[in-house]
Amino acid sequence: MMATAHFDSIADVLSSLRADVPENPLGTDRSREQYEWIDWGDDDGGRIMPSLNSPFTSPYLYRGQTKRHSRCLPSLYRELTRDVELVTHPQKLSPKRRDGYLLSQIRIAEFLYLLDQHPAIGFAREIGLHLSQIALAQHYEIPTDHLDLTADPEVAAFFAACWCDDRGEWHAVEDGEGIVYRFDLTAFPGALGDKFEPAAFFRCVEMIGLQTLPRPGEQKAWTIRLPLGLDFERLPLDVFTFRHRSEVGRTLLDRFDHGRILFPRDVLAEAAKTIRTSSSVPTSILRKVLIDHECRPDMLDEAVRSYCYRFRDEFRIDATDRQPLALDPEQVATAVAEVERTRAGFLGNVGVRPVKIRDIPVLISLLADRRDWNRATSAKVLGELGATAKDALPALRAALHDVSGIVRTAAATAIRQISESGSCSLSRDA
Repeated sequence: MMATAHFDSIADVLSSLRADVPENPLGTDRSREQYEWIDWGDDDGGRIMPSLNSPFTSPYLYRGQTKRHSRCLPSLYRELTRDVELVTHPQKLSPKRRDGYLLSQIRIAEFLYLLDQHPAIGFAREIGLHLSQIALAQHYEIPTDHLDLTADPEVAAFFAACWCDDRGEWHAVEDGEGIVYRFDLTAFPGALGDKFEPAAFFRCVEMIGLQTLPRPGEQKAWTIRLPLGLDFERLPLDVFTFRHRSEVGRTLLDRFDHGRILFPRDVLAEAAKTIRTSSSVPTSILRKVLIDHECRPDMLDEAVRSYCYRFRDEFRIDATDRQPLALDPEQVATAVAEVERTRAGFLGNVGVRPVKIRDIPVLISLLADRRDWNRATSAKVLGELGATAKDALPALRAALHDVSGIVRTAAATAIRQISESGSCSLSRDA
C-alpha cells in the first residue's frame, strides 16, 4: 500500500527519509571497502555494488521531481501517450506515435554506437565490468523505457528542488510543490508474487552505480525499466510531497556545487545532447533498427524510403546518408585523459564478495579466471593471508607474466607479503 505524506520543505523530507533508513544489522565500517564486486558467474560481467557494511547501504531507492505528474512515465513514453489512454504495446499507438517510437529507437541505437567507441567502455570490458547500455543511455538523457533512481536521498532532493535551464545551469525552484518517491527494493519482489525471478528482477531494477564513466557514480545511479502502459505510481512506493522554498533549494545547489558534482565534465554527455537534438538521423542506423524489428529483407529498401518521408513530414527530421555520430579527435583525447585518471584509483575502494574467503585452492584457481579483476583480487587476498598461502607462490610467480598490469602488480605485492610473513614466522620460531 502506497504511503503518502506532505512536508513544509524538502529539508523536512530529507530528515524524515534519513530517520526511516533501518539500522544496518552488519554495522558500518568506513575502514573497509565501500563497494564490492558482485559476479554471479554468468557471462554478463561483474557489478560494483555498495558493500554490505557500507554507510550508504539501504533497502531504499529514491526519485525526485520538481512537480508531480498525473502519470509518472519513462521519457520514451511521455510524448507517445500524451493525451491518450495508456496502451500496452507500440502497435496500439496511433500511426504517427508509432513512427515517433521508431525514431526514439534510432536515437538510442546511435547513442549505443557512440558509446561503444568511448575509451571508458573499453576499460570496463578490460576489467569485466557489466554494462547496461540502455540504462546508461537513459542516464545520459536519451529517451528510453527506464526511469532514473538514486540510492542517495540527497541526490533525489537536489532533483526535486532544482531545475536546469537550456544552458545547463541549475536553479532553485521558487514556488509550487515538489515530490520525492521512495522505492523499497525489498518490497518489490513480493509485489511480483509468483512471477518474481531474481535474474529478471535485476534486469528490471538495475544499479548503474560505480562505472568507468564519471556521472553515474556521482549520482549513485539506478534505473527501473517500465513496460509501455505501466505508471510508476502503480508500484509499491512511498510518496512525499513538499512545498518549494527557494532558500532550501539554494542550500542543495551549494551542496552539489550548482550541479557540477553530479554532472562532471563528460564528453559523452556533450555528444548525447548532439544526438538528442539533431535534425537528422543516419539511414544506416534506420536500416539496422528496422532489421532488429524483423522487417522483411525484400521490403527493407521500401520501408527505409517510407520512413525517410514520414520522419520529414511528421517531425521535420531528415534521414540522411551521414555517418553515425562519433567523438571528434579533441573529444577522444579528453575522454582518454578522463579514463586514465579514472583507471588509477577506480578499483581501490572495491572488494570482491565471492573471493572474500579463506579457501586457498579456490583462490589459486581464480588466478586463472578470464576476468582481470578477479585474478588481481585473488592475488590480493592471497597476499593478505600471508605465510598460510605459501602454496600459492608458484601460481603467483606465473602471474608476474600476466597480460594485465593490475594482475602483475597484485601478484608481486602478494609474493612479497607471503615471503615477509614467512620470514617473520621463522624469526619468532627461532
